[in-house]
Formats: sequence, C-alpha cells, structure tokens
Amino acid sequence: GSHGISAGGFSLLAVAFAAQISTDQMLIAMSCGMAAQGMNAFLYLANYTLVVQQPTNPNYASQRWPCGFSAWRRPFMWINIFWVVLPAYVVAESLILAGGGGGIF
Repeated sequence: GSHGISAGGFSLLAVAFAAQISTDQMLIAMSCGMAAQGMNAFLYLANYTLVVQQPTNPNYASQRWPCGFSAWRRPFMWINIFWVVLPAYVVAESLILAGGGGGIF
C-alpha cells in the first residue's frame, strides 16, 4: 500500500523533474522512489519468509508447493529479487552518469 504509493509518487515526480531538465531534483525524487520500491520488495520478502513456516497459510512449504532454500523454487522470488536489484542499479547508474563518470553503458 503505502510503499507502492510512495514509489509511484516519487517516480512520477522524477519524470516531471526530468522533463524540466532539473537533474538534481530528479535524482533526489528518483532515489526516493527507488528506495520505496526496494523497501516494499524487502518487506514482502521478509513477510514471505514468515508465512511459509505457518501450516495454515496457503504459501506453506510442502511437497506439493516446495520452497527450496530461500524460496528459490518459487518463480515470484526471482521477481522480488529483480525489484530489489533494479532500483539499486537505476540509482547507481544515474548517479554515475550525473557525476560525469560515463555510466556503465
């Protein structure tokens, strides 16, 4: 809920600042948006770690719905890892480009 709204709001603000070619404000807004998205994914992963241990939960690790080590056998886990890694990459790449380092590409 609130993390998603924060991520979307700050990202929209970053796009508005980018359209105005206001680099410093865009970087700040984008960093806040990506941090909110990263926090959202991190909290989801932490919560999921708890629910797979509850026998009454539909996500409980069983023979029919195995988890594996760190839930690697569940496809959505890769999506959540993506949502943790991608915001960090976007912020790092943008800061490198803004600093004149030429970026990764």
